[in-house]
Amino acid sequence: MQSHNSTSVREHAAITPDHWQDTGPDLCNQDDSVISEATLFRWLYAQPLPQYIESIPGVGPTTAQQLLEAGYETADQLFGRFLMEKRDVESFSEILRECGVHETVCKRIALVLEKRTKCL
Repeated sequence: MQSHNSTSVREHAAITPDHWQDTGPDLCNQDDSVISEATLFRWLYAQPLPQYIESIPGVGPTTAQQLLEAGYETADQLFGRFLMEKRDVESFSEILRECGVHETVCKRIALVLEKRTKCL
């Protein structure tokens, strides 16, 4: 599946986190790995939103445990908190950092949730 712009997934792997907002449906982390376009697409348009927190692209077992310990048990709870922060990526990223989530992962999760709001 090709993204809405003409940049390929392979080309996205070279884009730094500072450029995530310009990459279309793909999001990169500092390790140059990519949340696959298919994974992101499935999550963005899933109805209803999957409830398990690891369903959010970018949330792995370690991050899920950190979020659970901070009181976030479901994807809805985390998404709701993002909406309470008025969809502010930086403000929400700070909340995730306070939960012990690595800074790179914070930004990735916030951007995924931001993209979800644009798909509703």
